[in-house]
Amino acid sequence: MDGELPPRARNQADNPPASALRGGANQPGRHPRANNHPVPHRQREERFGAVGRNPHQGRRNQEGHANDEPRGQRHGQENDTRQRSGNQEGRNRRPPRSGENFQQWRNPHQKPAEQPQQVKKLGYKFLESLLQKDPSEVVITLATSLGLKELLSHSFMKSNFLELICQVLRKACSSKMDRHSVLHVLGILKNSKFLKVCLPAYVVGMITESIPHVRNQYPEHISNIISLLQDLVSVFPASSVQETSMLISLLPASLNALRASGVDIGEETEKNLEKVQTIIEHLQEKRREGTLRVDTYTLVQPEAEDHVENYRTMPIYPTYNEVHLDERPFLRPNIISGKYDSTAIYLDTHFRLLREDFVRPLREGILELLQSFEDQGLRKRKFDDIRIYFDTRIITPMCSSTGIVYKVQFDTKPLKFVRWQNSKRLLYGSLVCMSKDNFETFLFATVSNREQEDLCRGIVQLCFNEQSQQLLTDVQPSDSFLMVETTAYFEAYRHVLEGLQEVQEEDVPFQRNIVECDSYVKEPRYLLMGGRYDFTPLIKNPSATGESLRSTEALKHPRVNVLDPSQWPSKETLKLDDSQMEALQFALTRELAIIQGPPGTGKRKFFRAHDICPMR
Repeated sequence: MDGELPPRARNQADNPPASALRGGANQPGRHPRANNHPVPHRQREERFGAVGRNPHQGRRNQEGHANDEPRGQRHGQENDTRQRSGNQEGRNRRPPRSGENFQQWRNPHQKPAEQPQQVKKLGYKFLESLLQKDPSEVVITLATSLGLKELLSHSFMKSNFLELICQVLRKACSSKMDRHSVLHVLGILKNSKFLKVCLPAYVVGMITESIPHVRNQYPEHISNIISLLQDLVSVFPASSVQETSMLISLLPASLNALRASGVDIGEETEKNLEKVQTIIEHLQEKRREGTLRVDTYTLVQPEAEDHVENYRTMPIYPTYNEVHLDERPFLRPNIISGKYDSTAIYLDTHFRLLREDFVRPLREGILELLQSFEDQGLRKRKFDDIRIYFDTRIITPMCSSTGIVYKVQFDTKPLKFVRWQNSKRLLYGSLVCMSKDNFETFLFATVSNREQEDLCRGIVQLCFNEQSQQLLTDVQPSDSFLMVETTAYFEAYRHVLEGLQEVQEEDVPFQRNIVECDSYVKEPRYLLMGGRYDFTPLIKNPSATGESLRSTEALKHPRVNVLDPSQWPSKETLKLDDSQMEALQFALTRELAIIQGPPGTGKRKFFRAHDICPMR
């Protein structure tokens, strides 16, 4: 254990749901407040526009507690509840004290737990205020507000209010800091009357609009609608294709009418519309084929495939653009229902997802660190995704069995409570990133050796990757670096990623079952050719049991055709229970078998594959 102090709990959000205002500590729907930061939000969004979660908070704080309500108020409500349960009318009719919920006294015999949950409506001014906030804060506010579903449930609303909602939703969906919140917001939008009724009526109404000033503003609002539709079909390709198709079919007529009346339609808007049309046509084709049934379908944009780097040539280490989020990573969703189009797509999908699994903590940790540079308590602060080492210096190169490594020293004062003998810090193979200019440039290295005595003095040996070694020539001994270590154990990822890049498609085993999802598992080919198994090693003491495989003669010739159930030894002879016997029979008679069970159920006890000898 590191022995470091936990971070301070952060404040709740500016607009908590109504349930959080009534003092229930276990009620859902709370979220922490995103702290204000001196860095302008536009600058942060342009530079770090981002994937993952809110940069102002860690994952551990997303289950914020609502115990900040004055203790007297909570106890007052509890006491009043007991009083109301009596039959004294005078007490039931008395006015509420200050701090008590007035609505509770409107129905004196109703228990607090039975009261309907109040929904705070999202009004025009509140939505306008969201446009001044960061996208990450906007999406978290919407996702945790009970008023969003109510807002989008209306069948009619004024045009200016509808346009404002589209602006806010587009800004929320542009956040890459909390993708779970984005999915939640899009899920509410997908099933709303706002999408099914209000937006189509609004788009059709553009054709008959006669006020020039209003017409000239339509291209901007159309761009917002197209962006929302693209987000919807990307996240919910199966369940949203019908509504999005209808809207997309209405937009060209409105655009033509606006263009005929002299309104300038931007080239980017037309390109985005064509892009969404292409995606929807692709989805409709898959739907007709019957392959678009659930939202886990892999949506591959045909025009985007030409610009995607081949996964076999991608670097294992993160790139500058990935760390600074100048480019959004191209990821294919894992297909959990249905088959892959090809083995190449299967390998590509898992390579990218596995690589993003270790890149994301480093990216989000560095982003959170950059947002906290002016924090006075930075040296004492603990981050979720990275570990920080201050005043790091590259001391000297050394020769090792793996090549040139470098001895690096860091400041141990902020780490005086770390127990290095038990700590997971700086394990062999861990990935570190070093920078001396706020991560405008950086070096990547892995831990090549760790000694407890050296770590106590702040010394560790690092092996820099090939690209970083070329930059070491410009490093001076006096240069002070900020070193961050990702919590994702890089050594475990690196070998698997390298293997996925090197394996040939035809060499991937079990393609018929894993890639093509054929549920029928055949018998091993060697058994069909007359293979036999020797079960003698599994019988601990055959003579003591009084029972051989089937007879004394069978024990002298213990070659069993496992495809013939009559030749199998009994479960008593093998000392197995029913489930273990079934698992053993399945494993030895199938090309592919997955055996699972909790600890202590005898997986290793009964299945000693190296002891059971196949024979011819």
